[in-house]
Amino acid sequence: MSSASGSTAWPPTGSSCPRKSPEFARLWERYDVKAHSHGRKTFHHPDVGDLTLGYQSMQLEGTPGHRLVAYYAEPGTPEYDAMVLLDLAELIR
Repeated sequence: MSSASGSTAWPPTGSSCPRKSPEFARLWERYDVKAHSHGRKTFHHPDVGDLTLGYQSMQLEGTPGHRLVAYYAEPGTPEYDAMVLLDLAELIR
């Protein structure tokens, strides 16, 4: 994974991380990664602050390995009000 500047964000496989940390090596070998189909995630927006949004992840038919993630705010919550505010702010720009 590279940033816009071309720098590598994560060390490539086979880097020195497993050699420097036995715990990291153990976790890396176990590779206990599971996809989450739904849940909540917190973001920080520079204009409205922290937003904890729900999300739903869906497999896209005919696109192996690709998923669509939709984030949402529950009506009546501060997050919903913040999302409406951001939407309105975009209209006046």
